[in-house]
Amino acid sequence: MEDVKSIEYSLHLIDLVQSDIINEYTVLFELAKKVSRIKEEHEGQLPYHINVIDELYINENAHSRILAKLLQFKGPSGIYEILESLIEFIKRKKTSNEFERIKVKSPSITQEEERIDLWICDQEAGNALIFENKIYDATDQESQLFRYIKKTKDCNFAEENIFVFYLTKYGKEPSKQSWGSEETRQKYINRYMSLSYKDDILPWLKDHVLPSVRVKDNYLQCAINQYIDYLEGLFSIRIINKSLNMKIQKIISDRLRLDTYNEKETVKRIEETIENLDETRNHLVQMLSKARRNLWSMYLKDMDEIGTSVADKNKLICSVDFVDEVSSRWYIAFSKNRWNFQIVFHRYDNDSFFVYIGLPREKNVNQDYSEDTYIFEESTEKRSHPYGWEYIDEYNENPDQLMQDIKNGNFEEFLTDEVSRILNEIKQNKLIM
Repeated sequence: MEDVKSIEYSLHLIDLVQSDIINEYTVLFELAKKVSRIKEEHEGQLPYHINVIDELYINENAHSRILAKLLQFKGPSGIYEILESLIEFIKRKKTSNEFERIKVKSPSITQEEERIDLWICDQEAGNALIFENKIYDATDQESQLFRYIKKTKDCNFAEENIFVFYLTKYGKEPSKQSWGSEETRQKYINRYMSLSYKDDILPWLKDHVLPSVRVKDNYLQCAINQYIDYLEGLFSIRIINKSLNMKIQKIISDRLRLDTYNEKETVKRIEETIENLDETRNHLVQMLSKARRNLWSMYLKDMDEIGTSVADKNKLICSVDFVDEVSSRWYIAFSKNRWNFQIVFHRYDNDSFFVYIGLPREKNVNQDYSEDTYIFEESTEKRSHPYGWEYIDEYNENPDQLMQDIKNGNFEEFLTDEVSRILNEIKQNKLIM
Protein backbone atom coordinates (compact mmCIF):
# COMPACT_ATOMS: atom_id res chain seq x y z
CA MET A 1 0.00 0.00 0.00
CA GLU A 2 2.83 2.36 0.88
CA ASP A 3 4.48 1.61 -2.48
CA VAL A 4 1.28 2.52 -4.32
CA LYS A 5 1.05 5.84 -2.44
CA SER A 6 4.68 6.56 -3.19
CA ILE A 7 4.13 5.96 -6.90
CA GLU A 8 0.98 8.10 -6.92
CA TYR A 9 2.83 10.91 -5.16
CA SER A 10 5.70 10.70 -7.67
CA LEU A 11 3.28 10.82 -10.61
CA HIS A 12 1.56 13.82 -9.02
CA LEU A 13 4.91 15.60 -8.72
CA ILE A 14 5.68 14.86 -12.37
CA ASP A 15 2.30 16.31 -13.39
CA LEU A 16 3.02 19.46 -11.36
CA VAL A 17 6.48 19.88 -12.93
CA GLN A 18 5.07 19.41 -16.44
CA SER A 19 2.31 21.90 -15.66
CA ASP A 20 4.89 24.46 -14.48
CA ILE A 21 6.93 23.97 -17.65
CA ILE A 22 3.87 24.43 -19.86
CA ASN A 23 2.86 27.57 -17.93
CA GLU A 24 6.37 28.97 -18.34
CA TYR A 25 6.27 28.42 -22.10
CA THR A 26 2.82 30.05 -22.19
CA VAL A 27 4.26 33.13 -20.49
CA LEU A 28 7.11 33.29 -23.01
CA PHE A 29 4.81 33.09 -26.03
CA GLU A 30 2.48 35.70 -24.55
CA LEU A 31 5.48 37.98 -24.10
CA ALA A 32 6.57 37.41 -27.69
CA LYS A 33 3.11 38.33 -28.99
CA LYS A 34 2.94 41.51 -26.91
CA VAL A 35 6.43 42.59 -27.96
CA SER A 36 5.57 41.94 -31.61
CA ARG A 37 2.42 44.08 -31.37
CA ILE A 38 4.29 46.94 -29.69
CA LYS A 39 7.02 46.83 -32.37
CA GLU A 40 4.44 47.02 -35.17
CA GLU A 41 2.75 49.99 -33.57
CA HIS A 42 6.05 51.74 -32.88
CA GLU A 43 7.55 51.27 -36.37
CA GLY A 44 4.73 53.27 -37.91
CA GLN A 45 5.58 56.23 -35.67
CA LEU A 46 9.35 56.25 -36.24
CA PRO A 47 11.02 59.10 -38.14
CA TYR A 48 12.45 58.27 -41.57
CA HIS A 49 15.57 56.12 -41.29
CA ILE A 50 17.54 54.27 -43.95
CA ASN A 51 20.59 52.06 -43.73
CA VAL A 52 21.93 50.57 -46.95
CA ILE A 53 23.19 47.45 -45.15
CA ASP A 54 19.72 46.85 -43.69
CA GLU A 55 18.33 46.68 -47.21
CA LEU A 56 20.92 44.16 -48.44
CA TYR A 57 20.07 41.42 -45.91
CA ILE A 58 23.71 40.51 -45.42
CA ASN A 59 25.03 37.14 -44.21
CA GLU A 60 28.10 36.06 -42.23
CA ASN A 61 30.35 36.28 -45.29
CA ALA A 62 29.28 39.89 -45.83
CA HIS A 63 30.18 40.81 -42.24
CA SER A 64 33.61 39.24 -42.77
CA ARG A 65 34.03 41.19 -46.03
CA ILE A 66 33.19 44.46 -44.30
CA LEU A 67 35.68 43.80 -41.50
CA ALA A 68 38.37 42.72 -43.99
CA LYS A 69 37.85 45.87 -46.06
CA LEU A 70 38.14 48.09 -42.98
CA LEU A 71 41.26 46.32 -41.76
CA GLN A 72 42.90 46.72 -45.18
CA PHE A 73 42.75 50.53 -44.87
CA LYS A 74 46.15 52.23 -44.86
CA GLY A 75 46.74 55.80 -43.77
CA PRO A 76 48.93 58.34 -45.63
CA SER A 77 52.08 56.94 -44.03
CA GLY A 78 51.24 53.41 -45.14
CA ILE A 79 50.26 52.19 -41.68
CA TYR A 80 47.34 49.78 -41.32
CA GLU A 81 45.64 52.10 -38.85
CA ILE A 82 42.41 50.18 -38.27
CA LEU A 83 44.18 46.82 -38.01
CA GLU A 84 46.65 48.35 -35.54
CA SER A 85 43.66 49.67 -33.57
CA LEU A 86 42.05 46.22 -33.44
CA ILE A 87 45.29 44.60 -32.25
CA GLU A 88 45.58 47.20 -29.49
CA PHE A 89 41.96 46.58 -28.52
CA ILE A 90 42.67 42.84 -28.33
CA LYS A 91 45.75 43.41 -26.20
CA ARG A 92 43.78 45.59 -23.77
CA LYS A 93 41.40 42.67 -23.09
CA LYS A 94 44.36 41.02 -21.37
CA THR A 95 43.13 37.43 -21.47
CA SER A 96 46.74 36.36 -21.90
CA ASN A 97 50.15 38.01 -22.25
CA GLU A 98 50.66 35.94 -25.40
CA PHE A 99 48.66 38.51 -27.39
CA GLU A 100 51.33 41.12 -26.66
CA ARG A 101 53.51 39.31 -29.21
CA ILE A 102 51.21 40.15 -32.15
CA LYS A 103 52.89 42.60 -34.53
CA VAL A 104 51.74 44.30 -37.74
CA LYS A 105 54.32 44.79 -40.47
CA SER A 106 53.21 43.58 -43.89
CA PRO A 107 49.92 41.73 -43.44
CA SER A 108 47.85 39.84 -46.00
CA ILE A 109 44.20 40.36 -45.02
CA THR A 110 41.82 37.99 -46.78
CA GLN A 111 38.19 36.90 -46.49
CA GLU A 112 37.08 33.34 -47.31
CA GLU A 113 40.56 32.41 -48.47
CA GLU A 114 40.85 28.65 -47.84
CA ARG A 115 37.31 28.98 -46.39
CA ILE A 116 38.65 30.97 -43.40
CA ASP A 117 36.22 33.81 -42.68
CA LEU A 118 38.90 36.39 -41.90
CA TRP A 119 42.58 35.54 -42.15
CA ILE A 120 45.43 37.91 -41.31
CA CYS A 121 48.80 36.45 -42.27
CA ASP A 122 51.93 38.54 -41.72
CA GLN A 123 55.00 36.65 -42.92
CA GLU A 124 57.33 39.53 -42.06
CA ALA A 125 56.01 39.76 -38.48
CA GLY A 126 55.79 35.97 -38.29
CA ASN A 127 52.26 35.80 -36.88
CA ALA A 128 48.86 34.79 -38.23
CA LEU A 129 45.36 35.53 -36.94
CA ILE A 130 42.36 33.29 -37.66
CA PHE A 131 38.88 34.80 -37.19
CA GLU A 132 35.91 32.44 -37.31
CA ASN A 133 32.74 34.52 -37.75
CA LYS A 134 29.55 33.08 -36.24
CA ILE A 135 27.41 36.22 -35.96
CA TYR A 136 24.29 34.23 -36.88
CA ASP A 137 25.19 31.25 -34.66
CA ALA A 138 25.92 28.84 -37.50
CA THR A 139 26.88 25.37 -36.28
CA ASP A 140 30.58 24.55 -36.02
CA GLN A 141 31.65 22.23 -38.80
CA GLU A 142 33.61 19.11 -38.03
CA SER A 143 37.08 19.98 -36.67
CA GLN A 144 36.67 23.45 -38.19
CA LEU A 145 39.18 25.39 -36.08
CA PHE A 146 41.64 22.49 -36.23
CA ARG A 147 41.52 22.47 -40.03
CA TYR A 148 42.03 26.24 -40.22
CA ILE A 149 45.01 25.99 -37.87
CA LYS A 150 46.48 23.25 -40.05
CA LYS A 151 46.03 25.37 -43.19
CA THR A 152 47.81 28.23 -41.44
CA LYS A 153 50.69 25.98 -40.35
CA ASP A 154 50.94 24.74 -43.94
CA CYS A 155 51.67 28.40 -44.87
CA ASN A 156 54.86 28.16 -42.77
CA PHE A 157 53.62 29.83 -39.61
CA ALA A 158 54.96 28.37 -36.38
CA GLU A 159 52.22 27.04 -34.14
CA GLU A 160 53.20 29.33 -31.27
CA ASN A 161 52.61 32.34 -33.54
CA ILE A 162 49.07 31.42 -34.62
CA PHE A 163 46.16 33.14 -32.81
CA VAL A 164 42.51 32.08 -32.98
CA PHE A 165 39.47 34.35 -32.52
CA TYR A 166 35.89 33.12 -32.28
CA LEU A 167 33.56 35.97 -33.21
CA THR A 168 29.87 35.66 -32.30
CA LYS A 169 26.87 37.92 -31.82
CA TYR A 170 26.79 37.98 -28.02
CA GLY A 171 29.86 35.93 -27.13
CA LYS A 172 30.12 32.16 -26.76
CA GLU A 173 32.64 29.34 -27.02
CA PRO A 174 33.18 27.01 -30.00
CA SER A 175 32.14 23.38 -29.65
CA LYS A 176 34.89 21.10 -28.36
CA GLN A 177 34.88 19.03 -31.55
CA SER A 178 35.79 22.14 -33.57
CA TRP A 179 39.29 22.01 -32.04
CA GLY A 180 39.76 18.45 -33.29
CA SER A 181 41.06 17.30 -29.92
CA GLU A 182 41.44 18.48 -26.34
CA GLU A 183 45.20 18.54 -26.91
CA THR A 184 44.82 21.18 -29.63
CA ARG A 185 42.43 23.25 -27.50
CA GLN A 186 44.92 23.25 -24.63
CA LYS A 187 47.75 24.30 -26.96
CA TYR A 188 45.80 27.41 -27.95
CA ILE A 189 44.25 28.23 -24.59
CA ASN A 190 46.49 31.30 -24.24
CA ARG A 191 46.32 32.26 -27.92
CA TYR A 192 42.55 32.00 -28.27
CA MET A 193 39.98 34.69 -27.60
CA SER A 194 36.19 34.85 -27.77
CA LEU A 195 34.93 38.15 -29.18
CA SER A 196 31.39 39.41 -29.59
CA TYR A 197 29.90 41.93 -31.98
CA LYS A 198 27.84 43.52 -29.21
CA ASP A 199 30.48 43.92 -26.50
CA ASP A 200 33.67 44.09 -28.58
CA ILE A 201 33.32 44.96 -32.28
CA LEU A 202 30.61 47.61 -31.85
CA PRO A 203 32.34 49.47 -28.96
CA TRP A 204 35.68 49.23 -30.76
CA LEU A 205 34.21 50.80 -33.91
CA LYS A 206 32.36 53.54 -31.99
CA ASP A 207 34.97 54.46 -29.39
CA HIS A 208 38.28 53.76 -31.10
CA VAL A 209 37.95 53.60 -34.89
CA LEU A 210 35.39 56.26 -35.82
CA PRO A 211 36.88 59.07 -33.68
CA SER A 212 40.27 58.50 -35.36
CA VAL A 213 39.06 58.73 -38.96
CA ARG A 214 40.26 61.88 -40.71
CA VAL A 215 37.61 64.26 -42.02
CA LYS A 216 38.91 63.98 -45.57
CA ASP A 217 38.38 60.19 -45.51
CA ASN A 218 34.65 60.81 -45.87
CA TYR A 219 33.86 57.52 -47.64
CA LEU A 220 35.54 55.54 -44.87
CA GLN A 221 33.73 57.61 -42.24
CA CYS A 222 30.40 57.07 -43.97
CA ALA A 223 30.99 53.29 -44.26
CA ILE A 224 31.88 52.96 -40.57
CA ASN A 225 28.87 55.06 -39.52
CA GLN A 226 26.57 52.85 -41.61
CA TYR A 227 28.03 49.67 -40.15
CA ILE A 228 27.79 50.99 -36.59
CA ASP A 229 24.17 51.97 -37.21
CA TYR A 230 23.47 48.54 -38.70
CA LEU A 231 24.94 46.74 -35.66
CA GLU A 232 22.99 48.99 -33.30
CA GLY A 233 19.86 48.04 -35.22
CA LEU A 234 20.82 44.37 -34.96
CA PHE A 235 20.94 44.73 -31.17
CA SER A 236 17.91 47.08 -31.02
CA ILE A 237 19.93 49.89 -29.43
CA ARG A 238 19.50 52.64 -32.01
CA ILE A 239 18.58 55.95 -30.39
CA ILE A 240 15.33 56.08 -32.39
CA ASN A 241 14.34 52.80 -30.70
CA LYS A 242 14.93 54.06 -27.15
CA SER A 243 11.25 54.62 -26.35
CA LEU A 244 10.35 51.25 -27.89
CA ASN A 245 12.95 49.47 -25.76
CA MET A 246 11.55 51.13 -22.64
CA LYS A 247 8.01 49.96 -23.52
CA ILE A 248 9.21 46.40 -24.19
CA GLN A 249 11.11 46.24 -20.92
CA LYS A 250 8.01 47.53 -19.08
CA ILE A 251 5.92 44.73 -20.65
CA ILE A 252 8.50 42.13 -19.64
CA SER A 253 8.76 43.49 -16.11
CA ASP A 254 4.98 43.49 -15.68
CA ARG A 255 4.47 40.00 -17.10
CA LEU A 256 7.26 38.51 -14.97
CA ARG A 257 6.02 40.53 -11.96
CA LEU A 258 9.56 41.71 -11.28
CA ASP A 259 8.29 44.46 -8.94
CA THR A 260 7.27 41.74 -6.47
CA TYR A 261 10.84 40.49 -6.04
CA ASN A 262 13.85 41.87 -4.24
CA GLU A 263 17.04 42.58 -6.24
CA LYS A 264 18.53 39.11 -5.77
CA GLU A 265 15.26 37.39 -6.70
CA THR A 266 14.86 39.68 -9.73
CA VAL A 267 18.26 38.63 -11.06
CA LYS A 268 17.36 34.97 -10.58
CA ARG A 269 13.97 35.39 -12.29
CA ILE A 270 15.52 37.11 -15.32
CA GLU A 271 18.26 34.47 -15.57
CA GLU A 272 15.66 31.71 -15.46
CA THR A 273 13.66 33.43 -18.21
CA ILE A 274 16.73 33.77 -20.42
CA GLU A 275 17.47 30.05 -19.94
CA ASN A 276 13.89 29.20 -20.85
CA LEU A 277 14.06 31.43 -23.93
CA ASP A 278 17.28 29.73 -25.05
CA GLU A 279 15.68 26.32 -24.60
CA THR A 280 12.59 27.47 -26.48
CA ARG A 281 14.75 28.72 -29.34
CA ASN A 282 16.61 25.40 -29.51
CA HIS A 283 13.32 23.52 -29.81
CA LEU A 284 12.07 25.91 -32.49
CA VAL A 285 15.31 25.60 -34.49
CA GLN A 286 14.99 21.80 -34.44
CA MET A 287 11.35 22.02 -35.50
CA LEU A 288 12.22 24.50 -38.25
CA SER A 289 14.95 22.26 -39.65
CA LYS A 290 12.55 19.32 -39.69
CA ALA A 291 9.83 21.40 -41.37
CA ARG A 292 12.26 22.61 -44.05
CA ARG A 293 13.46 19.08 -44.66
CA ASN A 294 9.85 17.94 -45.12
CA LEU A 295 9.23 20.83 -47.52
CA TRP A 296 12.22 20.02 -49.73
CA SER A 297 11.47 16.29 -49.60
CA MET A 298 8.47 17.12 -51.77
CA TYR A 299 10.80 18.43 -54.48
CA LEU A 300 13.66 15.91 -54.36
CA LYS A 301 11.82 13.38 -56.55
CA ASP A 302 11.23 16.04 -59.23
CA MET A 303 14.87 17.13 -59.04
CA ASP A 304 16.06 13.55 -59.26
CA GLU A 305 14.13 13.14 -62.52
CA ILE A 306 15.48 16.46 -63.85
CA GLY A 307 19.07 15.64 -62.83
CA THR A 308 18.89 12.16 -64.36
CA SER A 309 17.59 13.63 -67.63
CA VAL A 310 20.47 16.12 -67.78
CA ALA A 311 23.00 13.43 -66.83
CA ASP A 312 21.78 11.00 -69.52
CA LYS A 313 22.25 13.66 -72.22
CA ASN A 314 25.86 14.15 -71.14
CA LYS A 315 26.69 10.52 -70.29
CA LEU A 316 27.09 11.33 -66.59
CA ILE A 317 25.88 9.73 -63.38
CA CYS A 318 23.52 11.79 -61.24
CA SER A 319 22.48 11.54 -57.59
CA VAL A 320 20.16 13.77 -55.56
CA ASP A 321 19.98 13.65 -51.77
CA PHE A 322 20.18 15.57 -48.50
CA VAL A 323 23.67 16.42 -47.28
CA ASP A 324 23.13 14.64 -43.95
CA GLU A 325 20.48 12.88 -41.90
CA VAL A 326 18.94 15.93 -40.24
CA SER A 327 19.55 19.17 -42.16
CA SER A 328 17.52 20.64 -45.02
CA ARG A 329 20.61 21.14 -47.20
CA TRP A 330 20.57 19.03 -50.34
CA TYR A 331 22.60 18.59 -53.49
CA ILE A 332 22.60 17.38 -57.08
CA ALA A 333 25.82 15.54 -57.90
CA PHE A 334 27.13 14.70 -61.37
CA SER A 335 30.05 12.34 -61.83
CA LYS A 336 31.97 10.28 -64.34
CA ASN A 337 34.68 7.85 -63.30
CA ARG A 338 36.76 9.70 -60.67
CA TRP A 339 35.49 13.16 -61.63
CA ASN A 340 32.58 14.92 -59.95
CA PHE A 341 30.97 18.23 -59.11
CA GLN A 342 27.90 19.14 -57.11
CA ILE A 343 25.32 21.89 -57.03
CA VAL A 344 24.53 22.46 -53.37
CA PHE A 345 21.45 24.15 -51.96
CA HIS A 346 22.28 25.55 -48.56
CA ARG A 347 20.04 27.41 -46.16
CA TYR A 348 21.92 29.03 -43.28
CA ASP A 349 20.60 29.45 -39.74
CA ASN A 350 19.81 33.12 -40.36
CA ASP A 351 17.35 32.01 -43.04
CA SER A 352 19.59 32.95 -45.98
CA PHE A 353 19.38 30.64 -48.98
CA PHE A 354 22.50 29.98 -51.07
CA VAL A 355 23.15 27.88 -54.14
CA TYR A 356 26.69 27.06 -55.17
CA ILE A 357 28.78 24.74 -57.26
CA GLY A 358 31.10 22.87 -54.96
CA LEU A 359 30.92 20.15 -52.36
CA PRO A 360 28.50 20.09 -49.41
CA ARG A 361 31.25 19.53 -46.85
CA GLU A 362 34.73 20.92 -46.39
CA LYS A 363 37.47 18.34 -46.74
CA ASN A 364 41.20 18.35 -47.13
CA VAL A 365 41.85 18.41 -50.86
CA ASN A 366 45.06 16.41 -50.61
CA GLN A 367 43.46 13.59 -48.61
CA ASP A 368 39.84 13.36 -49.67
CA TYR A 369 39.65 14.41 -53.31
CA SER A 370 41.15 12.63 -56.27
CA GLU A 371 43.39 14.72 -58.50
CA ASP A 372 40.73 14.59 -61.20
CA THR A 373 38.02 16.15 -59.06
CA TYR A 374 37.00 19.48 -60.52
CA ILE A 375 34.99 22.18 -58.82
CA PHE A 376 35.21 25.95 -58.93
CA GLU A 377 37.02 28.21 -56.55
CA GLU A 378 35.12 31.27 -55.38
CA SER A 379 37.61 33.54 -57.12
CA THR A 380 38.02 32.69 -60.80
CA GLU A 381 41.48 34.29 -60.66
CA LYS A 382 42.81 31.65 -58.26
CA ARG A 383 42.22 28.21 -59.71
CA SER A 384 45.47 26.80 -58.37
CA HIS A 385 43.90 23.61 -56.99
CA PRO A 386 40.66 21.71 -57.57
CA TYR A 387 39.03 22.70 -54.29
CA GLY A 388 36.58 25.57 -54.07
CA TRP A 389 33.10 26.82 -54.85
CA GLU A 390 31.21 29.40 -56.83
CA TYR A 391 27.84 31.00 -56.08
CA ILE A 392 24.99 30.64 -58.57
CA ASP A 393 23.18 33.96 -58.66
CA GLU A 394 19.89 32.73 -60.18
CA TYR A 395 18.54 31.30 -56.93
CA ASN A 396 20.59 32.87 -54.16
CA GLU A 397 18.24 34.29 -51.50
CA ASN A 398 15.26 33.11 -53.57
CA PRO A 399 14.03 29.60 -52.65
CA ASP A 400 10.49 30.44 -53.80
CA GLN A 401 11.76 31.05 -57.33
CA LEU A 402 13.60 27.73 -57.25
CA MET A 403 10.49 25.83 -56.20
CA GLN A 404 8.48 27.56 -58.93
CA ASP A 405 11.07 26.77 -61.62
CA ILE A 406 11.24 23.12 -60.61
CA LYS A 407 7.53 22.88 -61.39
CA ASN A 408 7.44 24.99 -64.58
CA GLY A 409 10.48 23.38 -66.25
CA ASN A 410 12.84 26.36 -66.09
CA PHE A 411 15.08 24.60 -63.58
CA GLU A 412 15.89 21.80 -66.03
CA GLU A 413 16.93 24.42 -68.58
CA PHE A 414 19.07 26.18 -65.95
CA LEU A 415 20.69 22.90 -64.87
CA THR A 416 21.41 21.91 -68.48
CA ASP A 417 23.19 25.24 -69.09
CA GLU A 418 25.23 24.97 -65.88
CA VAL A 419 26.39 21.42 -66.64
CA SER A 420 27.30 22.41 -70.20
CA ARG A 421 29.27 25.40 -68.92
CA ILE A 422 31.26 23.27 -66.49
CA LEU A 423 31.90 20.51 -69.04
CA ASN A 424 33.28 23.12 -71.44
CA GLU A 425 35.46 24.49 -68.65
CA ILE A 426 36.82 21.01 -67.97
CA LYS A 427 37.50 20.46 -71.68
CA GLN A 428 39.32 23.79 -72.01
CA ASN A 429 41.49 22.94 -69.00
CA LYS A 430 42.18 19.50 -70.48
CA LEU A 431 41.19 17.73 -67.29
CA ILE A 432 40.83 13.94 -67.38
CA MET A 433 37.34 12.52 -66.96
